[in-house]
Amino acid sequence: MVFSPDVGTGLMPLMSASTVSLETQASCVFWLQLIFGGLAETDPLTGLLNRRGFFAAASVLMTANRRKKLAPVSVLAFDLDKFKSINDRFGHKMGDVVLEMFSKSVQKTMRADDIIGRLGGEEFVAIISGKLADACIAAERVRVAFEAAALAPDSPQIPVTVSIGVASGLPTANIDKIIERADAVLYKAKENGRNRIEADEELVLPEAHTDGARKPEHAPAAKAGQVPAVTVPIMVR
Repeated sequence: MVFSPDVGTGLMPLMSASTVSLETQASCVFWLQLIFGGLAETDPLTGLLNRRGFFAAASVLMTANRRKKLAPVSVLAFDLDKFKSINDRFGHKMGDVVLEMFSKSVQKTMRADDIIGRLGGEEFVAIISGKLADACIAAERVRVAFEAAALAPDSPQIPVTVSIGVASGLPTANIDKIIERADAVLYKAKENGRNRIEADEELVLPEAHTDGARKPEHAPAAKAGQVPAVTVPIMVR
């Protein structure tokens, strides 16, 4: 999700509409503050949310999911493979081109209401409303799209890939814990050859309910060129 003043302008008519619920108006107030008040700044290079903006938007998504019978959320942690060597070989300007290319790939392949941010350097993160299987499918789409974009005729023609870690949790869980789990399996993806997806199969629960946590679904790691084995159909977005 990328924010701009144009989005805020579109929200303004809702604030004065008599048919709009108080909950919707309150949501509009938050997003207007998000856009115009500087609560969440965007990353100037990629146009994605920066760290502060990502956590603010993720908090809104998790709050909304608490009202949806505790619908789970999933985090995707992205890290561009061997990015330092790209900077060293081709220069930081080309590195910036690659970062922008990844930003475009992830925005094109993920849903408009998914929250995507750049935490720094070549590290990106997304949070979606959905189960682990949904997130694995979304991750595979991003992985394939970015690998293809890097070799497209209008691209720099630099073979670059992304490794992805995926974790899921209840919306009442600590967002930092879900990201921590996603980061852990991301590094497992790096160790297992890069350009792949690894998933943490255990649902992250609120700290008071971690005892006896069950694994709700099996989502094995996806190797390059393979879609994770999940029980939901792959839908082309």
